Amino acid sequence: MNITIKIMQRHTKNLKEKFRIDIFVLFLLLCSCGGHRVQQSEYIVIDLSNLPPIYSIKASDLIESCRYVLLETTSLSIIGNIQKIIAVNDGFFIFDGQQQQLLFFDTEGRFIRRIAGRGRGPGEYVSLLDFDLSEDDETLYLHDNSNQILLYSFENDFLGSIRLDKFVTTVMKTSWGYLCYRDPMLNIGKDTEALFTLDENGNEINVLQYRKVALAQRPPWVVSPVFINKSDEYYYYPQLQDTFYSVKIDKIEPKYVFPKGKYIIAIEEMATLDMSRTARARGLIIINFIIDDSQIIMRCYRQNNPEVYLYDFASCKLFNLSVMANDIDNSYNFSPRWVYQNQWVEVNNAYEILEESVVLPAALINLNPEDNPVIRISKLKP
Repeated sequence: MNITIKIMQRHTKNLKEKFRIDIFVLFLLLCSCGGHRVQQSEYIVIDLSNLPPIYSIKASDLIESCRYVLLETTSLSIIGNIQKIIAVNDGFFIFDGQQQQLLFFDTEGRFIRRIAGRGRGPGEYVSLLDFDLSEDDETLYLHDNSNQILLYSFENDFLGSIRLDKFVTTVMKTSWGYLCYRDPMLNIGKDTEALFTLDENGNEINVLQYRKVALAQRPPWVVSPVFINKSDEYYYYPQLQDTFYSVKIDKIEPKYVFPKGKYIIAIEEMATLDMSRTARARGLIIINFIIDDSQIIMRCYRQNNPEVYLYDFASCKLFNLSVMANDIDNSYNFSPRWVYQNQWVEVNNAYEILEESVVLPAALINLNPEDNPVIRISKLKP
């Protein structure tokens, strides 16, 4: 009898302790849920941790018309690899990363001029890493590996140079000066001032983000960020991560967040992957994005295959542009890389267009596999 009473007393005590624990856990859950709601109100969550519903779409649902620009192929304008293109009112500035050159073509694709040149004299670059521009004052900003910014007019007049306060690997012109990124791979094992702002004279204003890569976690390639300027709103995406940031002069804030899951490869996970295994990985690697007022477009790789997703802000729906039916002209698939004045801008190699097009557009009827890449301008519906 006494044993039974003792067992019942012990059981009652356990129940009380369990009840107190459950109440405490419930309290924590309620607190965490409340915090989560506050956080979600500050940014947009696009869930790629599991395969979300992907809606079908036709090109004609988004696009009003397309036009093609054949870039003139001459001995002075042969392009190896278009790493960046910026459209302006009267043409296209094209950065050929393979041949370290910046070229300008007019709206019809005629080659007009090459900007600057390689060398060690005034206005020359040692190794061209990137470029940016200001269309308002028609100024080009050439980022040279010698840690300086060369300023040129659109007409190729040298305007001067700016020596940067720190060595950077990626730079973007801003209203306050420059937004800069330094690859943490350059300082293995130590906290690196990865993202920071500089003034117009190249002097540091603020450090916005530190990153550290341990020697054992060295990724198989150099990871470069993506910078986007949309009407003087600046965005930063450290590749392979799950957050796109809005950037101010003194801070960065999460803007678009992709919950981690098997469709995201984080940089720390790449420590166990070599080049070939990373290419075959099951994850969805986001490598680039573009954004306008109504949508965000993500360029991705899954198992070494390119995929392009469009997320519509109004409907909160995700579309796979890689399988979008091209009922505009039945040519090759859409893969926009830039947005300019409500137009998608993309480039593709001539031989790929000939190989992938179901029907060759009339504008490309005389296209040869050896020609320069082709620009497609897709005017979006209002």
